[in-house]
Amino acid sequence: MNTRKDLLLLKFIVLNVVLLALAVTAYVKGLFDSTIAADKGTYICSAIFLLFLVALIECSRKMRFINRELNVLSNSIPPDSSLLNRHLCATQSKDSSARTLLADCLSKKLFSKIYFINNTLRDLVFLGFMGTITGFIISLTQIDPNSITDVSKVSSLVTALMHGFGVALYTTLVGGVCFLWLVLSYRMIYKSTVALYVEIVERGESLAQEVETKLKGGSQ
Repeated sequence: MNTRKDLLLLKFIVLNVVLLALAVTAYVKGLFDSTIAADKGTYICSAIFLLFLVALIECSRKMRFINRELNVLSNSIPPDSSLLNRHLCATQSKDSSARTLLADCLSKKLFSKIYFINNTLRDLVFLGFMGTITGFIISLTQIDPNSITDVSKVSSLVTALMHGFGVALYTTLVGGVCFLWLVLSYRMIYKSTVALYVEIVERGESLAQEVETKLKGGSQ
């Protein structure tokens, strides 16, 4: 790994290693025990975590792709399979309107690669909200009006209520933590994608203008 070229990838790795270390520390200290206990029966926290894990793996794949394409920009001769080379070949000898259309196609191609991650962020919030609603429903359905005045049933009623509130609070917490973790990675990928897109388009415009200048000079 070329440290200078792969600085972006290293930043991504460091960010996630630090967050993973914090998560492992919390697990070792038993901070996840209450969450695991509250998740039994609904498994909403498990669904949130699995969705987050899939999205994080996808983040890693996209970051490797963007990092590789950014490294190509420093090469004097880009590889044939690179986005830069394909865009330069496509825009060569094209007029400004055609280059604008090609730039728009490139934008859609690049950003479509991270739509899944962006959608997952919304899904994490939605699942956390659904967990909150589910927890309150569990609590309310456990309330028996006839048992409120019965002292012998108060203990079991409180236990049922606490379980429902636990589901509500812990699913919200898990959804929020996973959202914050993923959004940090997503923002890094998004900014890098924008930088890659701008650089490729600028290279294409620069080459096209050089070609136009040479053609005008040759026709005179």
